[in-house]
Amino acid sequence: MVCEKTEDKNTMETKETTFCVESPFKNNTELFDNKDMFPDMVFVVAGLESPLLLHKGIMAKTSKLVDGLLKAKQTAKTGDSNQIEWPFDTTNERDRAALVKALRFCYDETMTVDAKGGELCAVIAALCRLQVACLKEMIVKLTEFAVEQAKKDATVGKELLKETQLYPECCNPNTVELDKALAKVVFTRENICENFETVVSDCLMKLPKHFLDVAEYGDPHTPFSEFNIRTQYLKEHDDTLTKEEKEMVMKKCDWTKLMSKELMTLRELDILGKDAMIEACNKALENIEEKIREYKERFEHEKVKSESILITYVNDHTLLTFL
Repeated sequence: MVCEKTEDKNTMETKETTFCVESPFKNNTELFDNKDMFPDMVFVVAGLESPLLLHKGIMAKTSKLVDGLLKAKQTAKTGDSNQIEWPFDTTNERDRAALVKALRFCYDETMTVDAKGGELCAVIAALCRLQVACLKEMIVKLTEFAVEQAKKDATVGKELLKETQLYPECCNPNTVELDKALAKVVFTRENICENFETVVSDCLMKLPKHFLDVAEYGDPHTPFSEFNIRTQYLKEHDDTLTKEEKEMVMKKCDWTKLMSKELMTLRELDILGKDAMIEACNKALENIEEKIREYKERFEHEKVKSESILITYVNDHTLLTFL
């Protein structure tokens, strides 16, 4: 996707799954990694073929992290004061590419971010780690973009949500809780019922257990019910969850809605203590008794109504006969 620059330095444009952002920083695009433009800082990134040739003034102004590292070297009077080593893991090519993209953004190069392929979360992480001057605005816009893409396509939402787990910066209340924002639109009742394999089998089952509390489940006694999905989660994570964790997962179900078959399943899981199992049975029984009372009241009401109609009919028929 190509974005033409406009007078508004904060222009942001979206097309399909690609998000385009114009940098708010001063025009220094030609200076980036250009040995002929008097660079005074060597930026070393593990995995890149060669260090990046950057400028202290530009990076100190646009990145709080780089500014801090430069000041620390200046104070310590180290012999490598003109060299900065990126302190984060860049074993993955995607992370290296995202970092370079974020650095170019600091030099006023327009940034394009794709919701697919894991790039979006990697870019958010790079911007957070650099602590770019416009971080808050960028995070808001990228989060909104990610959520909109997730709403449009459950598959895209699934992949984005799974990728957030690779970057602590995407799951941090001090930066952005992109994982929570995505979970709200991915684990909707509609998605769970209509895209079960995508959002449950290939997503919810792969995530930490706290995401079970975000999901909007289908009707009771169906494959999409909260009980059945939580049970499936326990079976798939049988080796990684402790008995106490399994018990907490199942205790969050609405036991009043369980039927005999589901109670048998709960018993077979053998994760609830005796008291908790008795409580589950009692709540289910109380619910059944309440349903029976409701049905009886409804029956009596319909019975009275039917008798009234019959009496009216007989009286009308008798009157007509008499006439």
